[in-house]
Amino acid sequence: QLIHRSTVPRRAEVLARWTPPEVDDEYELRLTGQDQSGRSRQTSVTVIVDKLPPQADILSPESKQQLPQRVEIRGTADDRNFSKYTLEYGVGAAPDVWVSISKTSFLQRVADGILAEWEAPNLFGLYTLRLRVEDVAGHESVDSVQVFFSGHVERQEGGVVKSQDGRARVIFPPNSLPDQTVVTINPIPEERSDEQINEYAIRNL
Repeated sequence: QLIHRSTVPRRAEVLARWTPPEVDDEYELRLTGQDQSGRSRQTSVTVIVDKLPPQADILSPESKQQLPQRVEIRGTADDRNFSKYTLEYGVGAAPDVWVSISKTSFLQRVADGILAEWEAPNLFGLYTLRLRVEDVAGHESVDSVQVFFSGHVERQEGGVVKSQDGRARVIFPPNSLPDQTVVTINPIPEERSDEQINEYAIRNL
């Protein structure tokens, strides 16, 4: 398909304006030059048309979930022209500063799988976990969840651990645990619990 034709010589200038097709795909752009004697020469380049943003989706942990100090992050970071994804966290519900959970970005696309293992031994309280996915065209998609890190329950002192919704709590008397322990309490997803019962999963980590 012809984009532009001209009889005006150009050197290191704009040759034409091209409106890419609606269908995302690889296309070949071909330039043909011809002199007055009829001799011609061609050159071409392959380009990728990509108008769609990548997919960014954190499946686990879930929003408002209490987390241990070692977290498996599952989800999707994918695109036909995938470039990389980054996992970051920040303090509170609307962080001003973000910290990457790894020294470098992740370069392998993931579809409904493990995005990373997050080591977070010194975190306590509310944090936001953010996934950023980029493609080679420069598009970026973002997904985030708010999570909560519980502190240790001291063996000698004991303590009380509550769920984030305040509807469940566990009391640990002094010396009831074998060691300093992180305990999390999270609601069981509705599809896995009886409609008449409020169920919670307690994890000793």
